[in-house]
Amino acid sequence: MTPKDRKPPALNEAELNRLNRKEKSYWFLTTILLVILSITVIVQYLSANGFMPRSLDFESHYRTTLSVGLPGLIILFVLYTTAKRKEILYLKNTLFSQQYLLRRLADRTRELEDTNGELQKVAGLKDMLISTVSHELQTPLSSIYTISQTLLNYEEADEETTNKFYRLISEESKRLSDLVRNLLDLAKMESGTMDWQIANYEAAELIDASCRVSEVLASQRKITIRKKLDPALPKIPTDRDRVMQVMTNLLSNAIKFSPDGSEIEVGAAMATDLSGEAINAVQFSVKDSGVGIPPDQLSKIFDRFHRAATPMGVRAKGTGLGLAISKDIVEHFGGQIWAESLPGLGSTIYFTLSLDLSDHGKAEQVDDTPIGSEAPKDDTKAPSFEEEVAQTLHV
Repeated sequence: MTPKDRKPPALNEAELNRLNRKEKSYWFLTTILLVILSITVIVQYLSANGFMPRSLDFESHYRTTLSVGLPGLIILFVLYTTAKRKEILYLKNTLFSQQYLLRRLADRTRELEDTNGELQKVAGLKDMLISTVSHELQTPLSSIYTISQTLLNYEEADEETTNKFYRLISEESKRLSDLVRNLLDLAKMESGTMDWQIANYEAAELIDASCRVSEVLASQRKITIRKKLDPALPKIPTDRDRVMQVMTNLLSNAIKFSPDGSEIEVGAAMATDLSGEAINAVQFSVKDSGVGIPPDQLSKIFDRFHRAATPMGVRAKGTGLGLAISKDIVEHFGGQIWAESLPGLGSTIYFTLSLDLSDHGKAEQVDDTPIGSEAPKDDTKAPSFEEEVAQTLHV
């Protein structure tokens, strides 16, 4: 039976130690045999040349046995031990190879488990998306249908009632518009096809434009939006519409969870690190005086499809995409977004925008055309975010 025909050894440390001991014993036996062979050759030489004392000289038949038989036997033993050592070496190599393959198999198993976990996560997100979107589509569509039928069946309704129904249709239409917009933005960001229009903007301009859009909703609740800005802030290389999308989303949430007649503060200042040193970024904030966010929800509110519950256990309405998309936009511009809150005392959402996009691998062309100057007209240009929201709200 050749070494290759043998059954592979057991894969454990004891088997490896046994093979090492066996190999050492064969090496020792081979050395002893070679020493005996060397002594035999020396004795034969001395005897053949008359250097051996007569008392130690061998008879002729012993001399023949000593010169032929013993060396031949020793050589056979050496060949045998050499073959055994080769067999042990093969077994050790087999053992090492199998251990290497087992390690590779374990690594591949972990990779497959990680991939399977990601696939299960994606499958869970897909199911959640279908469930959430189905519910979010069904509710406004049902409302619009019901209100439309009511208007058709009661043509003699007074103007106040009719206007109330029209406002409800407008609100539900906006919910549908927001849902579709969020889904489209999410798909573009996931596929990397989002169109970024980058230019240099003042922080005050970004905040003023966002507040103008949100003041319509805030006025209905008698909520005041107060601005607190550092006047010495530098211009920010960013996409105006996308930053407005982040700001209006944060303002919309602040208005939604703030009591009537309260105040919301929107601020901007140079960002600092933990030691208080200024860094190359501008920090924005939206602070409300609402119900606050539970501590265990602060790290989850920016996850896709996550809808945080208030301290009273009431779960927020919506798809749970607004803050997730805001996080993607902020991170695209080398920034961070986070929340601070105390239940019952309101919340503050912060986010930063880098002043140097090259530090974050963003090589988009920055449009340095001064605000208010003439620029080439593009008849196919899509309406700005502000215009889209104004159209949706019929402002």
